[in-house]
Amino acid sequence: MPVTRTFLFTDIEGSTKSEQQEPVAWAANHERHNHIIEEIVRANNGEVYKNTGDGYQAAFVNAPD
Repeated sequence: MPVTRTFLFTDIEGSTKSEQQEPVAWAANHERHNHIIEEIVRANNGEVYKNTGDGYQAAFVNAPD
């Protein structure tokens, strides 16, 4: 029986410009962003399989998760 996976891809729009303009604020916000994404994915039975700096890729076994 085939298995269906659901994928989540995120990216922070304008992150390069934000980092250049406000590096201290960017660092704090980026750290908080990463914590939130990782926490939410785990809490919903997902798995982060790649972090691309300001983006995440995660997979879920069930779409409703």
